[in-house]
Amino acid sequence: MTLIGAASKGSAANLEGSMYQVIRSQGLGWTVTREAVPAAAALVLAEVFYKFHSFTLELLAFAATWCILSWAYGRLVGNKR
Repeated sequence: MTLIGAASKGSAANLEGSMYQVIRSQGLGWTVTREAVPAAAALVLAEVFYKFHSFTLELLAFAATWCILSWAYGRLVGNKR
C-alpha cells in the first residue's frame, strides 16, 4: 500500500511511505544526509526564482520543487543503504 492508498483509507497509523517510516528504518543521519542536497537546491531555486508575493504559493512551489529534486537525486544517486 502506498502513502496515497493509506491516506485515502483514513488510516494515518499505517502510512508505509511516510517520512516517519523512512527516518525510523534508515536512521535520522542517513535521511538528513540524503535530503540535504535536494533541499538546499530547492531553497536556492525558490529564493532566486519564486516571487509570487504570497507565502503560501511560494511554500507550495518550494515543497513541489524539493519533492521533484529529491526524486531526481534518488534516481541519479540511488538509495545506498
